[in-house]
Amino acid sequence: MDLDYLLSMMEGKDTSKGFEALKELETISESTNALYLYMDKFIDMVKSEKYVIRVRGFRLFCKQARWDVDNVINQNIEEVLSILNDEKPTAVRQALSALKEVVLYKSELVDIIKERVLAIDYYKHKETMHSLIAKDIGELVEIMNKMKYVEEFKVWVEKYLIDLPEDAVAINFNLYEGEEAYSVQLIAADEFDEEDEDWACEEIFSTEDDLFVIPMTEDIKDWEEALFYIKSLIEEYLNVSSYKSILKKLQGIRVGFVDGNVELLTLDDENNI
Repeated sequence: MDLDYLLSMMEGKDTSKGFEALKELETISESTNALYLYMDKFIDMVKSEKYVIRVRGFRLFCKQARWDVDNVINQNIEEVLSILNDEKPTAVRQALSALKEVVLYKSELVDIIKERVLAIDYYKHKETMHSLIAKDIGELVEIMNKMKYVEEFKVWVEKYLIDLPEDAVAINFNLYEGEEAYSVQLIAADEFDEEDEDWACEEIFSTEDDLFVIPMTEDIKDWEEALFYIKSLIEEYLNVSSYKSILKKLQGIRVGFVDGNVELLTLDDENNI
């Protein structure tokens, strides 16, 4: 694939072909770090006088978050976040969407991104855009709030994944409801049956009393809210796990309350279990 050709087409006068090139470049960025070498170009694009170039540059800049071993994003985040004050409301909306990729892979930047996002003055845009931008902000802030727990969960679970028994074929995240918090326990089993949930009873490994605790909040009160939140939390972790090679070998990953139904989980699309 000729990356230089796609990049030139993305900046060309043909808007339709430019957008198709952008989508292809974003797809490439999800599976390879080939575009990471163009970070300086993407930063320059964000400074363009043309709004469509600013947006495309920012989107590709954010898409490199998973490959950012040199912390180029960290070094330039203050500058590129100027797009959140763009005169074009569609630029602001696309930037908010693109930032989801950054907060997923660069948790250390959550605080600064959150500060800048909450400072957006969307009332300067036409009234029809107010509720849309507010909704975009709310969705991104919700993800950032969750990322606090993703990092803590990552530290907790990975200290056990590294020593998972070799004969483990499936893992289960047992959920427990307390008076003021919900707790997560990791167990592993040497058998798995998608049709029979009792396989998790034959555990060969458990974190036992070392539980990951999530306090109850206004948004996480009843067990259904807790299951939804913890499931999404674990799914976020699976997509950024340092131990995908271990997880990919498992026949099943499951989450659920010990006295209720359970749900199967998967890694991201390119690594489905």
